[in-house]
Amino acid sequence: MKGIQEHNPRQSPVNHPLMRHLQHILLLYLLSLLPACRPPAERLQSLIDAQQYEQAQALLSRLLQHDAACCPYERFLLDLRTADILRPAALAQLALFFHADSSAAARRLPLPADRQRLSAQVSAADSRRLADALRPLASAPLPAALRQQLRSVLYKKAVGEQLLAAWDSYLLFCEPAERAAAIRQRRRLLLQPDLFARQGIDLDSFLAYNPCYTPLLRRIDRVHDRAFTFGQLLNEHFPAGSPLAGRYLFADLNTLRADGSCRGSHDIFPVDEQLSEFGQLLPSLRAAGIDPYDTTALRAWQPRGAALQQAAADWRNYLQRVVRHRTPPMQKPPVDTVGGYAHCFGQRLCLCEVADDSLRLVAQFITSSKNAAAPQRALQDADGQPRYYAPRCYIGSRFWVGDEPYTPADRERDQRMGGGTAAVARYRGRVPLPNFMRMHPTEEFAAAAGYVNGLHEYAVGGSLPEKYMGAPASLGCVRLYDYPSRFVRWWTPMYARMFISYENARYRRYPPAAGS
Repeated sequence: MKGIQEHNPRQSPVNHPLMRHLQHILLLYLLSLLPACRPPAERLQSLIDAQQYEQAQALLSRLLQHDAACCPYERFLLDLRTADILRPAALAQLALFFHADSSAAARRLPLPADRQRLSAQVSAADSRRLADALRPLASAPLPAALRQQLRSVLYKKAVGEQLLAAWDSYLLFCEPAERAAAIRQRRRLLLQPDLFARQGIDLDSFLAYNPCYTPLLRRIDRVHDRAFTFGQLLNEHFPAGSPLAGRYLFADLNTLRADGSCRGSHDIFPVDEQLSEFGQLLPSLRAAGIDPYDTTALRAWQPRGAALQQAAADWRNYLQRVVRHRTPPMQKPPVDTVGGYAHCFGQRLCLCEVADDSLRLVAQFITSSKNAAAPQRALQDADGQPRYYAPRCYIGSRFWVGDEPYTPADRERDQRMGGGTAAVARYRGRVPLPNFMRMHPTEEFAAAAGYVNGLHEYAVGGSLPEKYMGAPASLGCVRLYDYPSRFVRWWTPMYARMFISYENARYRRYPPAAGS
């Protein structure tokens, strides 16, 4: 046909040898560019898998300039492969990865060698740094195998090191059924002097913050030159696990610091929300829109359940007998002048209770104990120190305040507290001693059985008895201000243990430079 040329394939430029060569070169070039087109995380992962760590670090640095949160899993792997001991930052990256991607729960560390490396580095890491790093990871949706692996490693680490921080790490990953036993193991480290010494904690600072550990960590039993044991804190007249079984008193009667200076004393009032009687009640009241301190609204409230009803009855009694008398906390300076003489202050009464894995300071009140200038008896401890009190006593009676009626609600609470009476104790049959609770030496201090001392609101002791509070100035009883005496009587059950600590050289009524 005219106007149509026949196609000759030999003359096509596409099939020309030179063009085919150029196509091949172009194809190779495009193939070389494909890795750069892969997602950044995959490029980074391939460099890590190829053990090209310097190139991986360089690529990661460039990526982080554009996205500070990119590639958390790959950052973790790079840290894991290159760090001698696992850095806390590596675990933080792993936590970010699992928190950010809900599908990551099904993923595992890709190589057995990485899983083994993780176990080895966790095992070798500093427990004091590791616990904080593990905390966000513990709440992440980890694969079950990885969580089990960490739990196993951390348990072996805790048992081997016997450090608080190591047990803290294990508690983050342990199963609920394992928790109680782990808490008991952790608690042991704070309850025995030799184990406590391994924690690297300054004992004086620790006891200044929480004096409730003093009976266990100081050798305050000077008769036998020993510390007390955890079991000796407990009140066996109540069921094990009952809050009342774990309540005890600790009287710290030194007025001088270790350096010989007067130390002063101050009140730490109880926090109502933290009292075991009201742990469920107060949140329930607030959830119902009721102010717990609004007695009118409280009377109209109808709680459900026997436990909540009992707590509500205790709360009403507490408001009437204790809170109504609350005054601002008091503070005594290290040295103050009373009756024309400088006095050294520093004595305190601590209210303590066993709470899970710790001993909790519920309250601390300024107190005043026996005047050391007038020995009560000739007893001496093993080191020759005069014994003004037995190191361990128990509360053997709970008398009434005297200025308020003793109601059926008071009687019912006293019965649950192990005993109590509407009678008012009196000094020599005349002077009332409000809220008196007698201190009886326990059986291992039989030689002190003749002591007749107790705790009570100050009542006798010269013309200005309240001014001496915080210094040893009583006839033998441990004195308290009004509100503290009411709270102590309300909170302390019958037979609760009371521990007393003092060193004769630091048990001073007057500053060292001012006289005896």
